[in-house]
Amino acid sequence: MRLSQKLQQKQTTSVVVSPQLRQAIQLLSLNNLELTSHLQNTVLDNPLLELEGFDKTSEVVVSQNDTDEWASPASDAHENLWSADSASDRWAGGRTPTEASRDPFAHLEAPSLTLQEHLLLQMQGMFECHTHEVIALHLLANLDEAGYLAINLDSLAKTLGCEETEIEQVLIRLQTCDPAGVFARSLQECLSAQLKDKLLWTPIFEKFMTHLSLFGEGKIDTLLRKTGLSKEDLGMALQVIKGLDPKPGLSFAKKDNPPVVPDLFVVWHEEDQRWDVRFNESTLPKVLIDTGYYARVWESGKKEIQVYLKEQLSSARWLVKALDQRTQNILKVAATLVAAQQNFMKYGLAQLQPLTLKDVAIELGLHESTISRIVNHKYLQTPRGVFEMRVFFSNAVMGMVEDTQHSGVSVRYLLSQLIQEENPQDPYSDDQLVQKMAEKGVDVARRTISKYRKVLKIPSSYERKRTHEQAVLAKVAS
Repeated sequence: MRLSQKLQQKQTTSVVVSPQLRQAIQLLSLNNLELTSHLQNTVLDNPLLELEGFDKTSEVVVSQNDTDEWASPASDAHENLWSADSASDRWAGGRTPTEASRDPFAHLEAPSLTLQEHLLLQMQGMFECHTHEVIALHLLANLDEAGYLAINLDSLAKTLGCEETEIEQVLIRLQTCDPAGVFARSLQECLSAQLKDKLLWTPIFEKFMTHLSLFGEGKIDTLLRKTGLSKEDLGMALQVIKGLDPKPGLSFAKKDNPPVVPDLFVVWHEEDQRWDVRFNESTLPKVLIDTGYYARVWESGKKEIQVYLKEQLSSARWLVKALDQRTQNILKVAATLVAAQQNFMKYGLAQLQPLTLKDVAIELGLHESTISRIVNHKYLQTPRGVFEMRVFFSNAVMGMVEDTQHSGVSVRYLLSQLIQEENPQDPYSDDQLVQKMAEKGVDVARRTISKYRKVLKIPSSYERKRTHEQAVLAKVAS
């Protein structure tokens, strides 16, 4: 067989993701707050773009030689190409800048210490022996988020090449650090350290903590028999232990849970008898193109500058177009969701209807991936509260009556309601819950009940009964 080289033309079709298309896809997946942050970064790179209520000059330092030619004039020649009302005709975005928004340090908070940093400050000067300092640092490095020691002393002794008793000596010193209970190897050791710190370590607590596992297993009678405590003594001990912290290290964990800000509002119009979907105007600034600045710099006549301006103007206009398309698509999807879930808006989760991404995609003529990006991390303010748009999608669960279906969310809600209404002294088993659901017109298998319980973080009937007995005992003692 003879090998040879030759040139050959071949025509094929392929999907090319251009930078503009990639930008449009990225914008679609951002919620309003993320979009505002993205736009603030974008206007810093494009001299023709401005956001109403955002002063980009406070973010950028311009040299004196550049200000004469490149500084944007304070003119009113703006091309107002995009705001929330450009697509919905309802909202005018933008916010009035305040002194606090102009000051880049106005909202800065002093950084809080981590658990390791807090303990490291207390360990300074605690040990005179360098070997003990090394052991202490290794123990500190093996603390978990809750403050517990996450390493076996035997394995640490082999790693460091020292005796386990020496590590025990260091550990006893470290367990005197604040907060009380850190460097514990078990819940029993953690709670015992806190009782000793509060000067509450009495024979009653010593007996109780020795058999703490029996209480966790709900074996109250066995616990009373082995400890020799009365029910009154046990109840008093439980009252004190309820005030202890089983995870002392979590008080130093960063609490970064900002409140959820809705991207859209659902409003009922009584006169027209219809639901209306609107954007949250406080999270959508207007995007402006400074045509006055463009004209002024263009007249300078420098070819390099004109080429650069044309590129930036094209980029700015494409951004405005992508923003407008994003707004229209989000409004269409939100309106479709509201139309499909009107019973939920009126009556709550129990009336949530089955709905899939494919259903919405077919109705709007969009791809499922586009619908998925639109509903991702977007929140809707409804009369029933703030919900992520994904909540309104749920697979169907067959009903007992022919051709009836229930959404998975409504079935889980019904399950939680049944468990709340059960007799805590004799809670429903999974088999009994299947029967109760059938009485409500929902046909589910036992394994589905078990799966939904785990999703809702509801324990088994045995664990629910044991928890109730412990709560009753604590209440009687108090």
